[in-house]
Amino acid sequence: MAFSFKFQSILDLKQRIEDQKKSKYGEANEELKNQTDKLNVLIEERDYQFELMREKGKNGLTPKELIVYNNYMDRLKRSIEIQTVVVERAKAAVEKARLELVEAAKQRKMFETLKEKKLEEYWEEYYKKEQAQLDEVVSYKYNGGVKDGEE
Repeated sequence: MAFSFKFQSILDLKQRIEDQKKSKYGEANEELKNQTDKLNVLIEERDYQFELMREKGKNGLTPKELIVYNNYMDRLKRSIEIQTVVVERAKAAVEKARLELVEAAKQRKMFETLKEKKLEEYWEEYYKKEQAQLDEVVSYKYNGGVKDGEE
């Protein structure tokens, strides 16, 4: 009598779904890291340009240089704003993927817990039957090889 869990195929499916959600969560985290890195590069560029122009400003800037600098800084500022939105969307995607992973893990765990409970019940029943067989053998030997009621 071997243990068989009647919901094993569902448990296997739940495990595959959880694995897919883990992968999706990992991809979302990687995308967030990439987008955050892009944002940081833009911020570093803005800070570098600001310091560069501050130093140049000490010696005086021509109106043309000032216009070019302001236009560049405006574009950089807009790029940072856009990239900030992209990062926020990536954070939202990570959170969504995390919640989906948590739910998938709960679903799998529910079936694993059920399987553990059924396995425990199986072993209890198995040991009861084994004990009953041992009791019958002992009883048979004790009664001198005569079964109860056969005298």
